[in-house]
Amino acid sequence: MLTVMTDSLARRIGSSKYWFILAMLVLMMFCGGCLNNNSGATAVVASDSATELSLINSVASFQGLPSLAPIVSKVMPFVVSITTEQLRPQFFYQIAVPGAGTGIVVQSDGHIVTNDHVIAGARSISVTLHDGRQFDAQVIGRDAQSDLAVIKIDATGLPIANATDGSGLRVGDWVMAVGNALSLEGGNTVTIGIVSALGRTILTDPYEDIYLYETIQTDAAINEGNSGGPLIDMDGNVVGINVAIESTAQGIGFAIPWSIVKTITEELIGTGRVIRPMLGVIAVELTPSIARSIGREWIYGVLVLRVFESTSAAEIGLQSGDVITHINGEDVRDIKGFRQIIWGYGVGENLQIVVDREGDPITLEAILQEKPDGVSVQIL
Repeated sequence: MLTVMTDSLARRIGSSKYWFILAMLVLMMFCGGCLNNNSGATAVVASDSATELSLINSVASFQGLPSLAPIVSKVMPFVVSITTEQLRPQFFYQIAVPGAGTGIVVQSDGHIVTNDHVIAGARSISVTLHDGRQFDAQVIGRDAQSDLAVIKIDATGLPIANATDGSGLRVGDWVMAVGNALSLEGGNTVTIGIVSALGRTILTDPYEDIYLYETIQTDAAINEGNSGGPLIDMDGNVVGINVAIESTAQGIGFAIPWSIVKTITEELIGTGRVIRPMLGVIAVELTPSIARSIGREWIYGVLVLRVFESTSAAEIGLQSGDVITHINGEDVRDIKGFRQIIWGYGVGENLQIVVDREGDPITLEAILQEKPDGVSVQIL
């Protein structure tokens, strides 16, 4: 994992509430009887009788929290546990380090989606199905930028996930997290919470400057081993893949929306990689402090730090120090917006780029090229 109420507790709460109401009824009936012996108390007794009836109806209608067992039984068959083994240097030798995660069956022929960080660097990957069968897995494709990967086991006829793009998901909706939490024996763990926020941007790798966009924030408990597991709505549909927690807080976890997972997964299964467009620059958001440090007026945009040779950016004459302010008429206000605009176009598409060069606006025309494998995610 990148850095609920139980049924028994629910029953105790339900039971205690029942006895509290019953005690109130007995007390009110006793008081009502006393008042009924006094003249002029008829109106009070009638009022108490109405209250008693209301409380009785409340007791009759109170049935405790609904069981989530039907949803869980629907979900469990397509959730798998993943264990890995990595070799890590230890002084003059290497040691085998175990790892754990979760996966979701997306095709009945054994294709499984998980987080890239679950399998990154693994020399062996093992998958355990809900029915207890174990398989060795091979990597079909990985994408560090989205932190998604597809692996495959030699199995057929597997149950696959029911999923939704999450367009109807709202803050406050109930969700469940399912996964191989802490790699505990006895099967996957289920936790429950709500959608705490939508559209979060999180930094998952500060060294590679990897951000995940539009993530779902939830307070459903997510632990080590949950990575790659599903976030489920109350209809039993997968709405996202659990990916990270905020280690300095409590009850703050994040999931990649299924709309993004679906697109990346299809590319990985089809080609083994994700094809992304590239302009050929490294840039940062131009903040007021950066503007002051380089002695220029602050404007919204991204500051070009480096232009790489033999790229579209170099061919059109982009220069270090240029500030990109618009692309195809869209405002470029920060690095997040810059990334999303670039990734919103395909390889070979034309871009009209407006830059501020020492206070003068300049319009340039560029054709996006394919980003080669192995190129740093910082290069856009």
